[in-house]
Amino acid sequence: MGGSCRLQHRHQSENQGSVRLRSSLPQGDKWIYELKLDGYRTLGIKSEGVPKVVSRNRKGLSARFSDVEVTRARLPEETVIDGEVVALDETGLPSFGALQNGSRGTILPFFAFDLLFIAGRKVRKRSLEERRQLLRRQDA
Repeated sequence: MGGSCRLQHRHQSENQGSVRLRSSLPQGDKWIYELKLDGYRTLGIKSEGVPKVVSRNRKGLSARFSDVEVTRARLPEETVIDGEVVALDETGLPSFGALQNGSRGTILPFFAFDLLFIAGRKVRKRSLEERRQLLRRQDA
């Protein structure tokens, strides 16, 4: 069974946690759109040399998702990234069932949406676009 995607949006001035689902898309340059990929919204953290994946309510998920790409990323110490762990099926589509069941051989990418801390510095007061630029530099 194929995965599903939903479109979420947030105003560039909105803080984390204020994403809302709507029936129609707002117009204008101040809106940014993100795909909801049918995964687990998580935080990718590197602290004390150890990359980890935790749920948004701080439950450790690293053991369950040891193959998630963020656990192998070369991030500066004390960095926190907001993202989503998604299981991709053999056709490359999101599969929430495979994510829940821990299907062997399932690809588990970490889709990064936002940078919250970098090298111990809080960056949430910067604009979302600035934070995303910093995030893209980490991926280079």
